[in-house]
Amino acid sequence: MKMKLKHVEQYLSQLTFNFSKPKVHLEQYHTPPHLAATILHTIEANYNDIDGKIIADLGCGSGILTFGSILLGADFCFGLECDEDILDVFYENKNEFEISNCDAILFEINTNSLESSVFKNKVDTVIMNPPFGTRNPGIDLKFVDYATRIGKVVYSLHKTSTRESIVKKIAAFSNVDQVDVIAEMKYDLSQSYKFHKKVLHDIDVDLLRIVTL
Repeated sequence: MKMKLKHVEQYLSQLTFNFSKPKVHLEQYHTPPHLAATILHTIEANYNDIDGKIIADLGCGSGILTFGSILLGADFCFGLECDEDILDVFYENKNEFEISNCDAILFEINTNSLESSVFKNKVDTVIMNPPFGTRNPGIDLKFVDYATRIGKVVYSLHKTSTRESIVKKIAAFSNVDQVDVIAEMKYDLSQSYKFHKKVLHDIDVDLLRIVTL
């Protein structure tokens, strides 16, 4: 479904993101509506990887990428998330906007509690904003590894400062055919934790497109 970027952002701005106690060990940060809208609009406008597709949102949180994907015409979207508390917000949004073609699944990336075979040949596109690995080194690549085992194409957000290392490591995955940086964006990171000294901190991020074998 073709929509203007501003209309996608306006819709996503209506969602509930009220989550008072983010968990630092999970590196939980809210994805701002403008960033989420830009990610989704970039994917659909340039690659047509959302409309009519089955989507997985890995680390879905309150569901902004899930619901944005539905808005842009996804047939169905699976949200995968390890935190039951944030899933309450996900379902609050789902019920408020009466969205039926999505669901959330409790999932822990570190324990492989959900075998990738469950989604094999069922997911067209994975869209995710994974933890950067600042507090939990390597978790970003664990997300990418799982995503590449369930999706035909993966879109993933990573710090620009780690570009060379991240791209090199992902390209070395045995099931990855191609990895490209398709967009550079600004992540307006709000003051979520006590150790944050700034109310708002801009981080340069890359949107990667990963094609699997």
